[in-house]
Amino acid sequence: MNHTDCLEGQCGADRSDYRVASASIEQILTGLVLDEESGVVRCCVCDAVIGATDIVFGYAARCVEAAAWNVQRLYCLGCAPATVRSPTLGVTEAIVGGRVGTRSCPTERTHRSCLVEVTLRAYSPPTEG
Repeated sequence: MNHTDCLEGQCGADRSDYRVASASIEQILTGLVLDEESGVVRCCVCDAVIGATDIVFGYAARCVEAAAWNVQRLYCLGCAPATVRSPTLGVTEAIVGGRVGTRSCPTERTHRSCLVEVTLRAYSPPTEG
């Protein structure tokens, strides 16, 4: 078998039995950048500033067809909901908690707030709603 055989799919490289990696919501959202360009993380209810090492909660959602999760709302400890209030059909939703950490890029000399120590507080599968 030579290199040309693999390019033509004869070496088994294009098998349909590839294994898919799986990860928990906590693993996927760990390290997620929380702040926009402003560099400030604020509670969406009371507008309190949530600083480094503070506890933060987020509403995260992922449509069935989408590959990436989207954290749409951030909450301080006092304002965080205990459940997904209105589940949406076709969307996996979660309330996650964690702490605000720092993600640094030394070559660009930038620091961004990110989610660390992530735990799942509430979950709604895409079949609810």
